[in-house]
Formats: sequence, structure tokens, C-alpha cells
Amino acid sequence: RGDTNADKYATTIGLELKRMLPDERWRFDFGLSRDEIARDLDREANFTVLAGYRKSQHWIPTRYDGILIENLFMSNKDDVAKLQNDAWNSRLEEAYFLAIMKLMSDLGRAPTTIPGLEIRP
Repeated sequence: RGDTNADKYATTIGLELKRMLPDERWRFDFGLSRDEIARDLDREANFTVLAGYRKSQHWIPTRYDGILIENLFMSNKDDVAKLQNDAWNSRLEEAYFLAIMKLMSDLGRAPTTIPGLEIRP
């Protein structure tokens, strides 16, 4: 929780996903104004895999900045239809790949080539 590098990662990936998949609905932090949503695309929670864990009486934080991304819910029939649609899944996969490459580029860590893969913007 709070303002961390994970917020930057979530914002970069969130903006790219919104740009590449404009017809999809996206969730944001609850209670934010439209202006705040432009700055904060993530919803924060203390998931163990992201925040750390309690061992005896001590809190052990994670040693990395992480984000958890969720897409679609099996309890929603429209979402299930998308999950079963290979073309939609390919679009989502490509959007994630390009969003992560954008993030890596912003961080100065993007590979210049990926063997066996053509990168298209």
C-alpha cells in the first residue's frame, strides 16, 4: 500500500492495456475522482504475495515491487465467453506483452531483440 514503484508499474501497464483494449471495462481505486483515476489506476490491497507475510510476531515484507493483475471472472457469463474465445485471448496476451515491454523500456531494461519473435507496436 502507499506510493511505491509498484504504483508506477501498475500505471504504465494499466494505461497501455486501456490504450490497446479500449472497449474493455477496467476497475480502479474506489472513491477516486476522474482526475485522480488518471494518476492512480491501481486498487491496493495487502495480498501476501505482494506485501509479505507474518512469521510468529514479526512482519516479513517482500523484497520486490509487485503487482497482481486480474482479468475476467468465471462468475460472469460474458467474461466466460471471452475466456473461451481464442482471438480475444490472443489480443489480451499481445496487449500484456506490449505493456510489459513498454514498462521495461521506461525502466531502461527492455531487450533489443527477442529470438524468434517479431515485435509489432
